[in-house]
Amino acid sequence: MSGSDRSGSPQFMASQEYQYGEARRKKTFNDNIHGHITLHRAAVAIIDTPEFQRLRNLKQLGLTYYIFPGASHNRFEHSIGVGHLATEWGRHLIGSRGGPGPDGWALRNFEPEDRRHLTILQLAGLCHDLGHGPFSHVFEKELLPKLFPGNPQVVKEWHHETMSNKIFDYITSGDSGNDIDLGVLAGLDGSDMQLVKALMHGSANPAADYPSAPWLFDIVANKRNGIDVDKFDYLLRDSKMCGVAVQLDQARLMKLSRLDRAKEQVIFKMTEYGNIATGLFGSRAEMHRRVYTHQKVKAVEFMVCEALALAQAPLGLREAVENTADISLYLNLDDSLLPRLQALRLHPHDEHYEAVQQAQELMRQMARRQLYKFVQEVTLTPAARRMYAGMPTAEEVIGYQSSAKFDGVQLRAQDVVLCETHIDQGMKEANPMDTVLFYQTRDRDMGDRAFAMQPSDVSNMLGSVYQDKKVRVYSKNRDKTYCAALKYAFEQWANAKLKTQPPGTPWRQSRAQQQQQQQQFALPDAAAFGSSGRVSWGANCFGGSGPGLPRRGSAAAEIGSAADASGGADGNAAMEHDGVAMVLQLGSQGEQLLQVPSRKRSLTQDMQSASQQQQQQQQHGSQAGSGGGRSSCGFGSQLECDAAAADAAAAVDGRPAKQSKASSGGGRSSSSRGGAGLPGIEEDAAEGS
Repeated sequence: MSGSDRSGSPQFMASQEYQYGEARRKKTFNDNIHGHITLHRAAVAIIDTPEFQRLRNLKQLGLTYYIFPGASHNRFEHSIGVGHLATEWGRHLIGSRGGPGPDGWALRNFEPEDRRHLTILQLAGLCHDLGHGPFSHVFEKELLPKLFPGNPQVVKEWHHETMSNKIFDYITSGDSGNDIDLGVLAGLDGSDMQLVKALMHGSANPAADYPSAPWLFDIVANKRNGIDVDKFDYLLRDSKMCGVAVQLDQARLMKLSRLDRAKEQVIFKMTEYGNIATGLFGSRAEMHRRVYTHQKVKAVEFMVCEALALAQAPLGLREAVENTADISLYLNLDDSLLPRLQALRLHPHDEHYEAVQQAQELMRQMARRQLYKFVQEVTLTPAARRMYAGMPTAEEVIGYQSSAKFDGVQLRAQDVVLCETHIDQGMKEANPMDTVLFYQTRDRDMGDRAFAMQPSDVSNMLGSVYQDKKVRVYSKNRDKTYCAALKYAFEQWANAKLKTQPPGTPWRQSRAQQQQQQQQFALPDAAAFGSSGRVSWGANCFGGSGPGLPRRGSAAAEIGSAADASGGADGNAAMEHDGVAMVLQLGSQGEQLLQVPSRKRSLTQDMQSASQQQQQQQQHGSQAGSGGGRSSCGFGSQLECDAAAADAAAAVDGRPAKQSKASSGGGRSSSSRGGAGLPGIEEDAAEGS
């Protein structure tokens, strides 16, 4: 039935009078994201049903709540927000369809057909998540494969969008006992109900599915380019509740959109390219990276799915999914599954007793925060994806374990959990911006001149890769040595199969490198200094003229061979500014790394302290040359500095150290007792006999 045919029907006229004549029949909600929003009375009637109220017991982010304490919001408020945004965006788009005129884009007068479309959009947005199972997308992506390991067809055909359509039919039918007649409440007939369900599911070819108004499919579940109010709401809501900032400005994006008259699809002002590319699609990828696929979130999901799979028979999970004739069984599934699992009490002779005991033990481990241990991950490059397709098995990974490196550790396949995470911008490996159309405001008679934009039209800094694939490995055994052995095996597998090396956790990698460097390049021991005794390694002995990093190439303190000690081309010293290591280039021996034990005070502070003390000495009139021919650095004579440097170089090169002849102090080279030496860098050595 066309819009003109509907306008004179008694049902339609009654609904319009009811909708617009009695505002008290509507309901206003105070939402923490969108503020005060008002919904049609047909939407309120659906909200006030047990089937919709079930959404209060479905966390929007499922088990993410175990990691992000603020993620306690539910699909109930998300659905109300989507219904509100669908109406607001639809109202703006209909108003912008009037076309250009002398004063720019004129607002279109709302026709009865337009008002009907707004009601349909609101109902579609409100009901689009009715079919979600417990724990968000984990139910269909992780749990169903465990419930039906021998029947992949069930997993492949089950979609929450399809279940949403079934529940919508159930709510509006007489079987539910809700007594909801959308014909009376909103003037909708059977074809309108089918359109509501189609908009909930989305369409890749809206022009064929609904040629009179294909743009409606761009609002709730946009299969054309992914810009829809569902993403607007969940990105704003999830980011706020999780404390993760996103750059999306959904109000501006909706305001600067129009309907293209020729293609009947939503187009955007060309200045909004960045708001869409970065604010919408970039924020989606960032939320997946930082929240939805968080390492510990996935660990909790694995444990819950394993527990529910063990206890599926007493909980009736398979029957609830398979029995589509009785949808009430599925409606009993919500996030209360975990308390129900913990409350199960079976007789020891029950055939499911052992499985339930194992499931409950997993729940206790979660409560004690004894989660599966994240071990390692590797990001698959495009070359690696072509080289290795599919997921590795646990047996394949543990085949690379090293018995020699981890003696006594035997990896077991049942302790290994492997998963693959996909983080993209909504269209897998494709750029979603390729399907977005734009307009220019300076085209007053734009007509059908909507156009696509390339990333290079905006900036050369926009990336060309739109999907990340990662393979992660977890260990059920939390023993550190066991996890280290599994990490080594996984890295060897990645190196062999993918020709890549996974990155280590930064602080662990740094500490491992530090320990290796300490073993390979330790400082010369006391005997290497011979009779030189105490040697002070001061800032000025490295050519420094004051606090801060030393300069290179100073003749006074370059450490090298005896021939290079005067500052030759090969002799130079560089010191790391982290107070941990000094890098010395020793003639033809190449670069050697000498480790100095970490100290509580940084090297820079010690340099500044030494410089200040030296200036104080000069201000108090310290006499030049005092202390037995000391050098200008105040740390001993020049001969002592050069001798110590030569001894250090000899020790590293493997040459016997020469006996340093101290010019004063009984065979001892030391800083002046005025405190100019650097505390914590001095090396004590036994005095030569």
